[in-house]
Amino acid sequence: MFITFLDGQSIEAHTYQSKGSTIRVAVRGREELLDLTCIRGQWVTENCEPVTIEFAWAQLKPAAVPKLEDCVCSPALAHELIEALHTAPEATAGDGPLAAFGAAAVVPM
Repeated sequence: MFITFLDGQSIEAHTYQSKGSTIRVAVRGREELLDLTCIRGQWVTENCEPVTIEFAWAQLKPAAVPKLEDCVCSPALAHELIEALHTAPEATAGDGPLAAFGAAAVVPM
């Protein structure tokens, strides 16, 4: 997370402990942990100095949505896949859901 103070100083911190509306964070270069409390939507330090907190997950960008053209196969490939489904060999009695893994058919309990 990044904490920005009123004077514009921004520091990186890591959550050490979280309880209710208070988080305790570790800041590189400081021996003491820093307690931050959220009061009515505003984060403040122990000295009641307002700060802005930017959590790492808030920086994540949404995944790109693929274009329709990237998700549609050619008619020739579609035909080949459908034919493969229709010509698949029939399952035999020895085939079970785990047969591909070398396991015997599932025994009912």
